[in-house]
Amino acid sequence: MGSRSPPTTPQPGNRESRTHRQATREKPMGRRWPARRPWSSLRPPRSEGLPRTRGVHKVSAKAPEVAETTGEAEMQPNAPQAEWIQGAITVERSGSEARRDFIRKTYVHFILGLMAFCALVWSAMASEAVIGALLRVSPLVWLVAMIGLSIGYRRLFASANMSVHYVGFGLTIALQALFTAPLFYFVQAAFPGQNILRDAFMLTSLGFGGLTGFVLISKKDFSFMGGFLTAATMILMGVLILGMFFGGDAGGLLMSGAILLLFAGWVLYDTSVIQKHLPLNGYVFGATMLFIDFVIILRQVVFLLMSLANSD
Repeated sequence: MGSRSPPTTPQPGNRESRTHRQATREKPMGRRWPARRPWSSLRPPRSEGLPRTRGVHKVSAKAPEVAETTGEAEMQPNAPQAEWIQGAITVERSGSEARRDFIRKTYVHFILGLMAFCALVWSAMASEAVIGALLRVSPLVWLVAMIGLSIGYRRLFASANMSVHYVGFGLTIALQALFTAPLFYFVQAAFPGQNILRDAFMLTSLGFGGLTGFVLISKKDFSFMGGFLTAATMILMGVLILGMFFGGDAGGLLMSGAILLLFAGWVLYDTSVIQKHLPLNGYVFGATMLFIDFVIILRQVVFLLMSLANSD
């Protein structure tokens, strides 16, 4: 047998040597590195369909569903609002259908409250005994009762129980009716045949409807007026109290005009709060605010018409 000649070693520097090195290069041993993953795959997973919880209020994962139904959400323990407002879905953040339903409920309750108010006033006026008892009540007692009810609003409407809201609404209607009945009785007796009450109700309805309708249609937000209106209300109450103690003419034409302007501002403010800032279960509270504005404006219009009738 002939011996095999040893393989020739390629000389460095030529093409054959480079080919030889590539052919005889050993593959690296050991673990294999995985393929590089894109940066998007390294991010922590995010739940689909859940909103990011930014800001103070943290709502539950079913916030869109709640916005279309009750407007309630998780309560925040340190929030300054009433418990049924804390973290709730407001009217402005709700769907259009839920918003329309809330506005409808608010104004239906407001109209029903006015009807109950008129029924109570006329019932009291029809009873000589009731009117006699109401006329003997000191104006200071009425003022204290009104202030007490205003303070009680904070407790009555701080509850998330809708039954408590209805109790507050009913107490407001009853107290305002008892306070207004002696005035209407006096107007009927002192100005027979002049239809002051009818004209006052029509003027109040037109003015109130124009103001609240303007806010609802234009969607302007007058809630920035709250601080000014509160301060002006406190000043006017102080003037009225001083007039009661020192014999000033607290019910004069100028004072009635000032109260009318003030509560025209309250109508703009309260309608803005109802349209944008209340939760969807706050329609009884909203109706109560509108009712108070309407009745106070009505009484001041009656005073103005009485002053005009006396000047003739």
